[in-house]
Amino acid sequence: METEYLVSELTDSGENTLNQNENGNIVGINDSSEISETIKIPAMLIQKKTTDEFYEHYTIHSLNEPRKNAKATDLYQMLKIDINPIDQRDLNLDVKCFPVLFPYGKDGQYSERLVNLSSNEFIKSCLLSMNPIFRTNIQYLFFLLHDANIRALKSGIYHKLSTIKSKDKFMSSECLEMLKNDQLEGNLTTIFARLRNASQYWLGPRSDIETMITWYGPVTFFLTLSPTEYNWDRLDSYLRKVNNVTEEGKSLSALIAYDPISTSRFIDNEFKAMLDFLTSKNGPLGVIEHYVWRREYQTRGLQHFHMLIWIKGAPVLGNAINETVANFIADKITCVKPDKNTFPQLSEPWKGNMDIQFIGEKSCALSSYITKYQTKPEKSYAAQSFDLLNNTKYLSSKLWNLALRSLNNRECGSLEASDTLLSIPLFGTDSNTTIKWLDVSINRNRRLKPKKEIEKLDNQSTDLFYPSLIDNHYPHRPHEMEDISLFDYASKYDIVKKKKPYNKQLKYYDYSGFGYLKE
Repeated sequence: METEYLVSELTDSGENTLNQNENGNIVGINDSSEISETIKIPAMLIQKKTTDEFYEHYTIHSLNEPRKNAKATDLYQMLKIDINPIDQRDLNLDVKCFPVLFPYGKDGQYSERLVNLSSNEFIKSCLLSMNPIFRTNIQYLFFLLHDANIRALKSGIYHKLSTIKSKDKFMSSECLEMLKNDQLEGNLTTIFARLRNASQYWLGPRSDIETMITWYGPVTFFLTLSPTEYNWDRLDSYLRKVNNVTEEGKSLSALIAYDPISTSRFIDNEFKAMLDFLTSKNGPLGVIEHYVWRREYQTRGLQHFHMLIWIKGAPVLGNAINETVANFIADKITCVKPDKNTFPQLSEPWKGNMDIQFIGEKSCALSSYITKYQTKPEKSYAAQSFDLLNNTKYLSSKLWNLALRSLNNRECGSLEASDTLLSIPLFGTDSNTTIKWLDVSINRNRRLKPKKEIEKLDNQSTDLFYPSLIDNHYPHRPHEMEDISLFDYASKYDIVKKKKPYNKQLKYYDYSGFGYLKE
């Protein structure tokens, strides 16, 4: 096939001159009417050179290829490429896979910079930019999501490999030998504990809710908030404003699919506003003392929210008479849809579905059931992968094999991916609730110091672990706290490195080697 050329006429304007280095040699051609300059550019996609040894590897067919009498599956199947694929661990993978986003082949997520950016800082700088090119590229969003999941798994695997059950104090030489032989015990499920929406991720929040029920008593209300986006005029106008697509006539559903990042931010702000409305001084449900909420994703991908609410002075079934409970429910819950003109304050805060149920009962059995429903995880097929592990590999390789298998069958929509990339939480409590977990068992987990530090220790050294509250901080508390219990020490004091500005309500105690204890 002969080489084809693109001929372009040059003008005298300096702005239209071509770069000779980029576009080839400029040659002069004499014409009978006038003299003009033209440029010859090879049309690479429609030519074939007999000397091109790589041509057969690419999915490009000549335009004048003769017609073949064959099945459609044979005619249109992709040509086989024998070259090895790009390594997924390539730090410039995003630059290579998304030339539209990185046209100059640089400034990717892991590119070198004068000022280092963390992964979260880089992602937010791209997705929250006024330029929508990053946040509207769905393939790029899921590329970033996969990278975020890999980082979460790395963190979980590191935690698994660096945390062991400390039965007895053993020496550094014994520890190094156990590390070498993969003999250290640990909980395998911890590698998924930081993977959002996984079964292991919800073990902590479930325990938190059970603790809140133990301390605060029965839950009063179970509230579900589901957005009906077709009634949210504010969302429609917001998405059209930030994307400048008012003239295209797209529906709201199409806009949500086009820009899930902006949609997630809007829904999160709407939910925060709803929380402020419910917890306000004259809130519709009364004085809310405590609450816990969870963000969940519907089959169609849109977020909805579940809340457990504790109301001050709420009656409890089994303690209060039935008439008191019935009057309380009638005062807070109605099946009648309020008229938006008569009760604008009730219809404006959340233009969507609201389901509220009274829970309060003495045995807390119903509260326990709601807790499990509140923290139900996503569908997972990780358990099927345990039997497929190759026992000939090292422990770290086994963990990676298991972790990557679990990612292959996860269900995730673009809005859930957006929440993950923007670090929008899946779970939260009221600001007056702080939960600290202490492992007080004899054979409790301890976090090992890095292997390089252990190798520098004397063979007889037992200083193998990072300081912990039970083993280090509480036994070496200041002298004036000698009579304080472990429970009070953990619940009332925090270890800080620096003092905050003077405040009469705060007390600080010197804690040598660590900073201060803040009461």
